[in-house]
Amino acid sequence: MADKKSKRGQGEWSFVERTGRKGQWVARKQFGKKENGKPNIVCLYGHSKTEVKNKAADYDAKLLTNQQLNVSKETVYGYVKKWLETIKRHSVKATTYDGMEDSLEIRLKPYSIADIQMCNLSVHLCQSYINELVESDKNYSLATIRKSYNLLNASFKYAVGTGDITRNPMDFVEMPKESVLETKTKEVQFFTDEQMTKIYEEATSKLSNGKPHYYYGLLIEILARTGIRIGECLGLKWHDVDFENRTLTVDNTISTVKNRKKKDDSDKKRLIVDSDPKTEKSVRKVRLSNKAIAAFENIKKQNILYGLSIKPDDYVIQSQKGSLGSSRNVRRSFNYILEKIGIPDYDEQYGLHTLRHTYASTLLRKGIDIKVVSALLGHKKVSTTYNTYIHIIEEQQNSALDAIDDL
Repeated sequence: MADKKSKRGQGEWSFVERTGRKGQWVARKQFGKKENGKPNIVCLYGHSKTEVKNKAADYDAKLLTNQQLNVSKETVYGYVKKWLETIKRHSVKATTYDGMEDSLEIRLKPYSIADIQMCNLSVHLCQSYINELVESDKNYSLATIRKSYNLLNASFKYAVGTGDITRNPMDFVEMPKESVLETKTKEVQFFTDEQMTKIYEEATSKLSNGKPHYYYGLLIEILARTGIRIGECLGLKWHDVDFENRTLTVDNTISTVKNRKKKDDSDKKRLIVDSDPKTEKSVRKVRLSNKAIAAFENIKKQNILYGLSIKPDDYVIQSQKGSLGSSRNVRRSFNYILEKIGIPDYDEQYGLHTLRHTYASTLLRKGIDIKVVSALLGHKKVSTTYNTYIHIIEEQQNSALDAIDDL
């Protein structure tokens, strides 16, 4: 017969006097699931309810510091490094891996938690580490601190699943409020209509010999007229541009990553690689305006002028030597353009991504539904679009209220 169980709340211990075994009690509690998906049930036995209650309390106390005999005694740095190299190395994009490695080597290794054994982890130690990042003289932003939090949280979650620790202390660590940080999240910047007119004129200007003043000038125009990311633009091939149906297929991106096959100092430290889009939602079709179509036609003419191939599988954007385009070189050209038209502090306030923000803000101000804008931008969630451009949406709401007052 089954044991008689006392009522308990979810996630609590149950204390049961075993049926048919007078004087024998058992405490049961589920701690997640095993690798095969079945519940991971811990059972503690005793001769009285008080005894098993005490054992359960002692077990919970040990969990707070992961003090179990089978818990890993590796250092936090050593464990996370091994997890990165063996588990995450081929399961995330190269750019994502580079970022995780930076969090490990730059923002974990120098701190005291790196030398703590996994078996001695506690919520207090993990919270202290996050606090150290907050108080660092490097003035880390909230986004940077969150990356460090996510690195530990993901690796410790894996450690719980494999039994290397019994509890993830990061579950109880609190992130700081941005108000206490020196470095604030930058406000989204936009170009005015007047500034965009000047950017278009300068970016498409030509030298006396008929060649473009800026080799990547037309690329900059495409970024502004389509709202696609720089990596997505560099990843475009001519078969992605449908001149007849006036659409652009975005399903590829170009990224700059660490050269992990580097053998000596003569090898490049970073490589330009072809990879998958940022998210599943990033794969999309973008409708092209008349001026966007004209920009692609002009790039085709420019490629022919420089002797570059324009076959369907060739990249739309190529270097003058026919290799993959570099976002660094595009940014350099963009800075020259901004400087030439007299935009102050261009290198601190404005980047290529500002063109994307300007594209989105223009659509929203024109009354385009935010769901449509989100799809055009390739955002994973509409909430991302909303949170990014909330001040524009608020402007629209205020305008609507003013219109009501005018009735």
